[in-house]
Amino acid sequence: MIRVEIMPFFGAKGCKKMNKIKRGLALLLTMILLCTALPISAQAKTTGNKTVNKANIVLFGYFADDTQTAADAYFNQYAGELVGYIDGSFGRSLKNYLSSISYGQLHMENTIPQYDGTTVHALQVPVKESDALVQNLDTQIIESLIRQMPSIADKAVDLDGDGYVDNVMVILKASRSAEAASATTLVAHKSDYSGSAKINNKPVVGYNVFGTDRLRSEGSSLLAHEYLHTFGYPDLYRNSGNDRPVYSWSVMGGVIPGSPQYPLAYERMYFTHWIDIDTVTKNSTLTLDDQANADGNQAFILKSPLNDHEIFVVEYRKKPPINYTEQDSLDCRIGGTGVIVYRVNLNVDGLTNLRGYTGIYVFRPQSGQPGYTGNEILDVSHAYLPYKDDSTGKTRSTIGSADMSATLTDGALTFSDGSNSGIVLKNIAVSADKQQATLEVEIPQKSDYDLWQDLNYAATGNMTYGVTMTEVDGALYTVAAENKKIRSRKYENGAWTDFAPEISENFASEFQLARQGSNLYMAFNDTNGAARLMRYDLTAGGSWQAVRTVDNAGTGVSLRVIGGKLYMACITNRQVGYMYYNDLLLMQVDGTTATTDLGTYVTGTFIGQPKLVDYGGPCLLYRSGNSVITALKWNGTAFEKFSDDTVKGNFYDVISSGGKLYLSLGGSTLQTAIYDGSNWTLGPDSGITCGETAWTTLDGALYLVASPNTENGNLLLYRYDNGTFTQEGERIDSPVSTLTACPVSNTVYLSYVRGADQKITFKSKTVIPPKAEVDRSALEAALSLAAACKEAQYSAESLAALQKEVDAGQKELNKLNDRFEATYQAYCYRLRVMYISGEYSIITALLGCKDISGFLTRYEMIKAVSKSDTELLQEVNGKMEEICSKQNGLNQQKAQYQKVKKDLDEKNKTLKAKQAAIERDQEGIAASKVTLAQDRAESDALLAQLTAQNQMYTEYRNEDEKLQQQVESEIDALISGLKNADEVTTLSKKDKEHTTSKNNTAGGKAQGVYSHSDAALNMTYPVPGHYTVSAGFPNYSSGKYHGGLDFPCGVGSKVVAAQSGVVITVKRLDYSYGYYVMIYHGTDSHGRSVVTLYAHNSSILVGTGQTVKKGQQIAKSGSTGNSTGPHSHFEIRLNGTRVNPTYYLSK
Repeated sequence: MIRVEIMPFFGAKGCKKMNKIKRGLALLLTMILLCTALPISAQAKTTGNKTVNKANIVLFGYFADDTQTAADAYFNQYAGELVGYIDGSFGRSLKNYLSSISYGQLHMENTIPQYDGTTVHALQVPVKESDALVQNLDTQIIESLIRQMPSIADKAVDLDGDGYVDNVMVILKASRSAEAASATTLVAHKSDYSGSAKINNKPVVGYNVFGTDRLRSEGSSLLAHEYLHTFGYPDLYRNSGNDRPVYSWSVMGGVIPGSPQYPLAYERMYFTHWIDIDTVTKNSTLTLDDQANADGNQAFILKSPLNDHEIFVVEYRKKPPINYTEQDSLDCRIGGTGVIVYRVNLNVDGLTNLRGYTGIYVFRPQSGQPGYTGNEILDVSHAYLPYKDDSTGKTRSTIGSADMSATLTDGALTFSDGSNSGIVLKNIAVSADKQQATLEVEIPQKSDYDLWQDLNYAATGNMTYGVTMTEVDGALYTVAAENKKIRSRKYENGAWTDFAPEISENFASEFQLARQGSNLYMAFNDTNGAARLMRYDLTAGGSWQAVRTVDNAGTGVSLRVIGGKLYMACITNRQVGYMYYNDLLLMQVDGTTATTDLGTYVTGTFIGQPKLVDYGGPCLLYRSGNSVITALKWNGTAFEKFSDDTVKGNFYDVISSGGKLYLSLGGSTLQTAIYDGSNWTLGPDSGITCGETAWTTLDGALYLVASPNTENGNLLLYRYDNGTFTQEGERIDSPVSTLTACPVSNTVYLSYVRGADQKITFKSKTVIPPKAEVDRSALEAALSLAAACKEAQYSAESLAALQKEVDAGQKELNKLNDRFEATYQAYCYRLRVMYISGEYSIITALLGCKDISGFLTRYEMIKAVSKSDTELLQEVNGKMEEICSKQNGLNQQKAQYQKVKKDLDEKNKTLKAKQAAIERDQEGIAASKVTLAQDRAESDALLAQLTAQNQMYTEYRNEDEKLQQQVESEIDALISGLKNADEVTTLSKKDKEHTTSKNNTAGGKAQGVYSHSDAALNMTYPVPGHYTVSAGFPNYSSGKYHGGLDFPCGVGSKVVAAQSGVVITVKRLDYSYGYYVMIYHGTDSHGRSVVTLYAHNSSILVGTGQTVKKGQQIAKSGSTGNSTGPHSHFEIRLNGTRVNPTYYLSK
């Protein structure tokens, strides 16, 4: 608030001074008003947190294969340089760098006990440099240095007061750091100490390790990169390849020798909260400040309504001139001065760009745009705007596209799935002094799109294996596997609450929920391989109660209320000798705590995805290993099969509607299979690529949710009508798994685990089911007529009121005219009298008086007459002005009256035309309804014709799949034939003598393999040293089925047996798995056969029947068969069913 005190002034000077103050206040007010009209501009954006102090204990060492003399000579020469990078007085030292990027909110206090101001007295560590190149020996090195270091009892080592040493930095004299293998000591890194050594009685936790050769080459940039990991800052580069998502725009994007860069503004907000960043959701003009400006706007977050989990950030970066003599400036190595825009994917834990994730991506010029070269490093360096191409003179000052079909290559600002955000940045300009940049931002609005609502489910951890839901009295009841627990939550009135205590379960999956009466039932597969059924009392509340446990179960359960009865189906494992099969068990829940086994269907193969459906009674479907979907009907005493082998899909879902069964078949492109009670009909190929699907109904209409099987695909909702899929609403999400759809009134609720980040998500959208088109037309016509009638009624009322005002105005005007006429006549009479009397001077009249008494008398008379004349004249003028004003107002009212009357006449004319049209439409509606059945009959005939044509296409398409199916059939047959371990082992006598008891813990039949022991599943990684997974289980990132794990590695990398066993097959194909090996390891504690498969090898080093040991090389990696690049594909099959290898692998 501005307070102004005005002092009194007197005289001319005082008046002038007062006028100056008034002009000053007016100017001040004008400036304030102008400021309020300016674009969004700089305000203090640093958070102003209290300065945090951090201790950093720096220790120097040299290796055991070096000498003290050589170490002393080395540090005598380079100590000042090395210490300067950490604690120097120049701006780029680590200490001052941290203070600059935090705006004084972080202060590093370095303690270097071995530095005497001139040289460093390094300590020898009991490790050779050659060993530190291939092993992680950090613990031994740190313990040795702490044990030998000079006392620093007078120094604070825990400045942040958390009870631990803030940080230890180890500098090792090295000359070969460039040769260091991944995850070894001489790869510069940050890590957590696992030993017991302490400094000043404080435990050591976080530490960094650097080799002096790399530190001298890369300077404080290297120190800053690794030290910021202490605060959770992620690596923003890639493990391999030429991709540069961020590069020089952040110190975390890659270490560039010389001047360290600022971390991105969003990093400094997200990880250390040194700044605040405003979020912009509407069209705006923004002003950005230089990153060094602590009181400015360092960045803005731009939020598109089309994605809840990805945002865009704009920030301004200023590149100082390169000066090789000064050591104070930052950002000397960025691409240039200007505005950059980058995407932040909040689904990526830690925002990392490693392991195939892209947490942060800086947009750069695309082909055909100024700055594009085709070189990844140059292109990302040219990301700043405005950018001028000196070779062509062309300038780029705009990025983004409002065309929602535009892609990244079109210059759009896209989400990670490739879809357009719709955000546009334009008119980007840098101020003359280069202290600021301005830009205009256009952001699409939520009201322009039919969007899905995120229900904001808060998961307790990132270990998620499954989720499902069901509706109970308008509320959503959900269960999910999170962080080794089963969590039960309810969504009602926009809020989440827990409705039952958590259940401890390391691994639970395949959840199903069903309500029967006042009880809610849950079925799932547990950690021990059992199928479990539990009950929750909706009235009494409390905990889940056990109802039934089926041991030795396969993967997959189904739960459904059919005809008022609750049924459960699960897969069971059956062993005949050493052969294993999956069967289907159907049970009925009796009362609340008992079950009755109705029947078991013997499949004679390995199966999955059991699904119950109500089709005139319980029907049960499942998918076999060759992707055939089998349908069974329970007749009360036995199962009756009513399907053939033509219905296939890697994924499927089923729904009963209108006397028919509808199957959605996914895996490649979406197709339907319809059963009408007698025959199956395959629908046409929809062209929609999909993996998992889920049916639901709203008001009798069928809807399908389909997850894509491509990396850049979108989860979408479709309305299904007579073979046609029509998209409803906008994109829902990226590819997902464990998909469930649940209708509540006219709202569709979805639950799933997002493939990109394995996060449990719930979303909803209100859908208006379609009606017959004739009814829709009639409704629209009726609504239009009602609106027209309402508007006409309003116009008629307005016209009558206006006419009333005109009449009243005319009466008032007439009265004014009458009064004016009387006044005017009086004034004219007065003028005539004056004219007749001639010129008569007032002075003459006064001077003509004989005495003072006469003078005064005549003066009073003249004054009275003059006053009367003046008043009369004023009255005349006033009456004239009033009449003119009234006349103008009346003319305006009359004009408005004529306009409203004309509009009303036109509307009445239109209304009559609409009424006539509706009457004609009504006559046609009856005829339309009569012919509707004929139209549908013709449509059915056309569908049958298309189905016949599609059959030919399907057969042709299946040719491509036959080779893969043939391989899978051979593998299934091979595994099914494992009757006895002795039949597949050819252990030599020597091998048998050396086989340990561990390999026969249960007194197994044959040497070299396990028998009924979980040790068979204690496996090592198939490619030593390669632990990154490029494609996981059970889906690619696109959603397409993937039955194992892919470990990227170079051609010729060592592939080893994950566990001891016997080679049961070796194949060298030019398709499918390419060169692959299968090893039989025996049986686990549940009696399931354990087989591993190693595919796409370049060469195979073992033969069929050969015994191999855990870790023994069996092949060399490659890219044979159906492969897009060098990698090792690894599978684990239990009883022939592929399972997630992640749970059984350890280093």
